[in-house]
Amino acid sequence: MRYFIKTLKIVVFLLAGTMYSQQETNYALYRYTMNVINPAYAGADGTTNLTTNIRSQWDNVQDAPETQSFFFS
Repeated sequence: MRYFIKTLKIVVFLLAGTMYSQQETNYALYRYTMNVINPAYAGADGTTNLTTNIRSQWDNVQDAPETQSFFFS
């Protein structure tokens, strides 16, 4: 019984706080961001690419989601 109560206290303690999780990035224009979506694509077309992507959602909302990526292949 002691073990159960101790375990229950630990679980409640861990779940009681604010939780943050990773957000799955959402990219548009897949043709130009293939290296971000699939890293194995780097160099597949035999050219050198330098790409920067910035995507902002809900510009008028404070702390709105923003995705930024930069890659060179």
